[in-house]
Amino acid sequence: MGDKSFLRLENIAKSFASNLVLKDVNFSIEPGEVRALLGENGAGKSTMIKIIAGVHRPTRGKIYIEEKETTIADPKDGLDKGISVIYQELDLLPALTVVQNIFLGIEIKNRAGMLDKKRMDQMVQEYFDSMDISIDIHAKVGELPIASQQMVAIAKAVEHDARLLIMDEPSSSLTNRELEVLYKQIRQLKERNVAVIYISHRLEEVYDICDTVTILRDGVMLRTSKVSQMDRHEMVTLMIGREITENRINMRKEFEAPVILTAKGICLDRLLHDVSFEVKKGEIFGILGLVGSGAIELGKMLYGVIHPDAGEIKVSDKILHMKMPADALENSVSYVPDERRAHGIFPLLSVEQNSVITSIRNYTNRFGFLDHKKVKAAFVEYVDRFGIKIASTDQPIRFLSGGNQQKALIARTLLSDTDIIILSCPTKGIDVGSKFDIYSILIDCAKQGKTIIAVSQEITELVRICDRILMLKEGEVYHEYMGDEISETLIYHDLLAERGRKQ
Repeated sequence: MGDKSFLRLENIAKSFASNLVLKDVNFSIEPGEVRALLGENGAGKSTMIKIIAGVHRPTRGKIYIEEKETTIADPKDGLDKGISVIYQELDLLPALTVVQNIFLGIEIKNRAGMLDKKRMDQMVQEYFDSMDISIDIHAKVGELPIASQQMVAIAKAVEHDARLLIMDEPSSSLTNRELEVLYKQIRQLKERNVAVIYISHRLEEVYDICDTVTILRDGVMLRTSKVSQMDRHEMVTLMIGREITENRINMRKEFEAPVILTAKGICLDRLLHDVSFEVKKGEIFGILGLVGSGAIELGKMLYGVIHPDAGEIKVSDKILHMKMPADALENSVSYVPDERRAHGIFPLLSVEQNSVITSIRNYTNRFGFLDHKKVKAAFVEYVDRFGIKIASTDQPIRFLSGGNQQKALIARTLLSDTDIIILSCPTKGIDVGSKFDIYSILIDCAKQGKTIIAVSQEITELVRICDRILMLKEGEVYHEYMGDEISETLIYHDLLAERGRKQ
């Protein structure tokens, strides 16, 4: 590698309101270098790559491209400067074909000014052939599996002459064979002198494909080193930090109670494969898995949002045949979704209306009308108990902070009075103070006999509150942790370990 960087960040800081999420970050990457960017969720990785891509403007600091100070005004400006990002949620247009997506904005025209479709088809097909990628170039992208869409996104970056490609968890939905194709694409990018920033939770991939590694924690850049000069234990220790390990709030070492929910042989397309487990009444049961592990889909399946291809789910020894979430509620199962704003709240309704919307039948009078006085009394009890900060019960829920919205959704599940509460990413996108409030609420619920199933990517979160933790990898059960095994360091090492079932 040479002495001249393609991109350099100098003392970059970023604040959102009073929250400082990046603190004087200094970073540089050279042409042809593959840099791993590591850190726990919330470490500042996403903010940093969005500044590089032009999505966010830094609060302070300077950006240099080829040692010339520059400003990246917006994502289009970033693309024009040779910076391309492949996010976890791909930004392809599903209704367009593979070729149309790849050449969007850079269409090739013939001498008559018409689209040269033959030439564009030829270029895409030649690239796919060179990578041993079997994708119909005329298929609509929305009809392709996620792994194929990932390959299309990389091909798009190549054809747009990217000089820096940022990949955010690119392997999350790939098989081993597809991962090898990804590696081949990255090696070809290196040969073209394209710099790559590679974000992943899987350390084996860092050692397989990356030259260097940068570690962020709490918005601070802790270290940049050659991958060969840093061992796995050191990486993990830097990522999680000594001060956040082994902090348990739920002090139960063992928990014995009758089984209330059983899942047996659950299969779903390519996402879940023969998943089986049992949950005890009054237990806090964690389901841990990275994006693509099938954990989020499993939570939705337990609530009837999606349906398994095979297997059965029992609640209190009764086999459930759930066609929709209403069937889950009938069987005393409620759910708090991971996408709070998209699928959880009704933004135009009041906080009180949101809280009672799944339990209206519990609050109607003998004439079938909603008893507003009864609703208000029940909801205000949870407002006081959970410390939900609202101007009034009539306030539209969209004006609440994320933490208060989440507390209101948990209050909704308790007003529904179900035996089982499923929470998908229970503290996603909320501040630290509200996280601990929610942890305390969930532990109190369990003490009162409610069964909590928490689906999360956050190891720290599950270690703090769970009686047992089930880890999924690639749609399969990897291991179930209980007792002294519920250790952040142990589980983090296992999460980042080689693929395959733990012995």
